[in-house]
Amino acid sequence: MLKTILVLLLLFISVSNLFGENIEPSKNLLHAQKVDEKNYELGKSISSDVRQRWVEKIYSSEGNNYMVFSGLEFLNSSIEEKKIIRNFRAYADISYYSEAQIQEVREFISKAVTVLCKENSFRQNLFLFDVEIIIRVLDKVNNLFIEISLNKSVCSNIEPYGRYRPISKRDIRKLREGPETEN
Repeated sequence: MLKTILVLLLLFISVSNLFGENIEPSKNLLHAQKVDEKNYELGKSISSDVRQRWVEKIYSSEGNNYMVFSGLEFLNSSIEEKKIIRNFRAYADISYYSEAQIQEVREFISKAVTVLCKENSFRQNLFLFDVEIIIRVLDKVNNLFIEISLNKSVCSNIEPYGRYRPISKRDIRKLREGPETEN
């Protein structure tokens, strides 16, 4: 009897669910991907000059004098059309570290950065303004050792926190009025 039940269980439960991660996207992720597409389509209706003003307003002052982790500090940012480049300083000289140690740091920072895709407001802005955020980490002698790119394709596969809603047409009208009217 017990053997029969076990065989039936194995027939009804897939092996991937028993031994691996479920590769099926969740309902929340599927919903978020639909919202992402709506936000992207709404973003196409925003003129390029309004888009540029908002991107500069949102990303230019964000992170100034910000210590991300102990030993990792925000340096500066620049905006080049649809690319936002954020530079950080790591207070270490990568020439003293092995490739395996540097790879561990890359993975750690990459995981920390992709958490941004879970934040609703970050995700909305990313899809609405169709921007790419490039995060660069320089060592103390200005050698680039980490460069991470966050864009729509990266964030579209990450499930956001909580309930994720599309931007309303009312919000788009406010955007068109300009960043000066926003508090």
